[in-house]
Amino acid sequence: KEHKFITSLSHISFGIYLVHPALIYMIQDQIPNYYQSGLVIMPLMCVGVFLLSHAVIWVGMRFKPFRWVC
Repeated sequence: KEHKFITSLSHISFGIYLVHPALIYMIQDQIPNYYQSGLVIMPLMCVGVFLLSHAVIWVGMRFKPFRWVC
């Protein structure tokens, strides 16, 4: 039995790869002391950017013009 999240991830992994730098850039400017508190911020950023990238591409794939990304 295959897991729905893993199957979804396999279909949109290239889109996540394309979107994540823009999300990191946007989020990085909003966090005060981003570079000083790396031990706390970095793990949260990794998980947050991954989940947000997944959501952005998943929603984008619902619209025909954006389906070419994946």
